[in-house]
Amino acid sequence: MALGTAEEQQSEIASALQSESVAIDLIALLTLHHLKLLPLLPKMFKHTFVHSSLLDAVVADLRNIQQHPETGGVSYVDGKYFRHERTAEQDQIAITWLSELRDFLKSPAVELTGLLPESLTGGNAKLIGEVCGLACAAPMFVAREKSVPLFSDDACVRSLGRTECKVTGFSIQAFLRVATHKNLITATEYQDAVIKLIKANYAFISEDSGVLRRCYENDKGRMSQLASFLINRVNDAQYNARSCLGLLSEFAIFLWRNHETGEANSREEWLKEMWLAFSKSPNAETLIYEFVAYLAINCGTQPAVFFGILNNAMLEIPFVNRRRRDFFQDIAIAANTMIRLSQETFPFWPTLAKEWLEHKTLNDRLAKLGFFDSHNFDLPRPVKNPAKHQNKKSRKVSLTAKRRARKKHF
Repeated sequence: MALGTAEEQQSEIASALQSESVAIDLIALLTLHHLKLLPLLPKMFKHTFVHSSLLDAVVADLRNIQQHPETGGVSYVDGKYFRHERTAEQDQIAITWLSELRDFLKSPAVELTGLLPESLTGGNAKLIGEVCGLACAAPMFVAREKSVPLFSDDACVRSLGRTECKVTGFSIQAFLRVATHKNLITATEYQDAVIKLIKANYAFISEDSGVLRRCYENDKGRMSQLASFLINRVNDAQYNARSCLGLLSEFAIFLWRNHETGEANSREEWLKEMWLAFSKSPNAETLIYEFVAYLAINCGTQPAVFFGILNNAMLEIPFVNRRRRDFFQDIAIAANTMIRLSQETFPFWPTLAKEWLEHKTLNDRLAKLGFFDSHNFDLPRPVKNPAKHQNKKSRKVSLTAKRRARKKHF
């Protein structure tokens, strides 16, 4: 489970990147086995230390299933316990899965180790061992004895490791990022692993737009429950909304430039899901303002894409259309900033600033002509006297025409 601020996550990545040896706990081993990435451990680290109690726990579970196939299991989900029965087919899958993990723990890729007697008696070590269990507590004490980081997917264990054992630690997300950095897995394999973990209820603070793009590709452009869940993280208090805006802006650009085929949802449907996600946040106005800024930066060399995405929102999304005046001002501020930045950053590309200016000028003219007002989703105000209202409107048009004629004459 990857938790914490961006700084804490960077610290975890640094810990995994700079270490040649690691102590690993049972949950991290199970996670790697679930992803079929156990062979990466010896490629990432020269020494992988595993306390012998972890092997004992795996063997005990394996023997229990083999000797008592009729027994079921108990799961704990969202604060509730669920009992379930296992079929013969499920038993065989579990036996195969645990056997593979047992064989890996017995292989030369792993160094099984014990602990010095004093490691489990000093300070709060005895209490931690009694409360958490040896298989849970031992890896952090192994990390302290060996002076190596702790690889754990239990946020509580990593926290205890920092406070009680003074050891650094990292989670599966940091491990995967370092593996990608070292070219041990491809970017696509990284994204597939992250998607698989999210489906298994692992928590990630933020991800790059590549994960959303991979969801789009896996489902052939159809809006899936997982994609909607990832998009709506922007309004979830558990996640840092600001960190979501950058990846959503990149994904919006991908959608706008991509041509859907077959049964894929249209880009407008995907973008609508994003705008609706913003609207559900209690800080919707701020989110939209910051999203426009992120979009402008990511569209630095693509002004047509920037105006296309935002103009589409003003025309098609009721939530945005009702706030179109403020929204239009946000667009204007972002465009003026990009005109200046284009001149300063790309002096060798003079036409870029000119393109931003031309698009902004065109947008201003469309606004003055009432182009965006023509798609007003607000209910029209009732007119008490339609005939009087029509006469007043005709009189106003005629006066405007006379003023134009007078101005042209002079």
